[in-house]
Amino acid sequence: MSFTNINDPAGVAALLEQLKSSSAWQELTAAASEAAPTIPVASSSSSSPDYVSSQPPQSLPESSRPPDNENKLPSVPGSSVASLLSQLKPFSAGAIEPFSALPNFGYGYGETQSSLPAPRSSYVAPTPPATRLEPPEDRKNFTFRQSLPVISELSDNPSFVAAVKKMKTDQDELEHRLWADREAIYTKYQEKLKTAQTKARMIGGTISQHELNMIADAFKKEIQKFDSERALPAWDGLVSRQQLELSQIDVPTMFVTGNVEDRQRQQQVVGLLETLLGPKAAV
Repeated sequence: MSFTNINDPAGVAALLEQLKSSSAWQELTAAASEAAPTIPVASSSSSSPDYVSSQPPQSLPESSRPPDNENKLPSVPGSSVASLLSQLKPFSAGAIEPFSALPNFGYGYGETQSSLPAPRSSYVAPTPPATRLEPPEDRKNFTFRQSLPVISELSDNPSFVAAVKKMKTDQDELEHRLWADREAIYTKYQEKLKTAQTKARMIGGTISQHELNMIADAFKKEIQKFDSERALPAWDGLVSRQQLELSQIDVPTMFVTGNVEDRQRQQQVVGLLETLLGPKAAV
């Protein structure tokens, strides 16, 4: 069975023409003409003939005359009429989807999962007990006897041996540099003494004691100045740097200090290191 869209005028007109030509429609109009004066029904199509009653139509007052564009059809049951009228389907299937309420997921307008407050829970996680950390072992106050097992263990560590070897190399380079600078001062005054002696022989005499004392005094002053301003500060800086580096690799008794007793304990440990690491550090 085909359905006619109510929005299609041509289809509706054709369906009405088919309805008028049916036997049920003829019976309906005949019964209506016997009961009351017949009102002409305007045809929805210019090609369809108008229904003419056996009695002449009576004029109706202007106020009671129905509009020209309305066709009033009496409601009489009939299987053929019902089957024709059933073809008038107001809307085609699928034209407009039925309204369905959106599911409620618990969010308000403009809210998302992240914008909603987190649900409160009455459960409170227990606070873990504070772990008591043991303080690191302080080795700077070790005695020499306490240092022995630690030094023995450290001497088997290759990275420790390499660190001590580098410190020894830096120390040797500083010693050679300071010694060379000191030797340069000694050589300079030896040359001054030789020059003075050569001049004295050229005039047939010897160098005077006064001139010798002047050369010797100048030599002593320059050596003392070199030691106090160059050698000793450089050596003290080297010792402090070694104390710091040895303490960072956990060597006992080591920390930066100038105390005589502390330095003595450190010298004992350094002597032990040189004994144990001498062959290893020389590799």
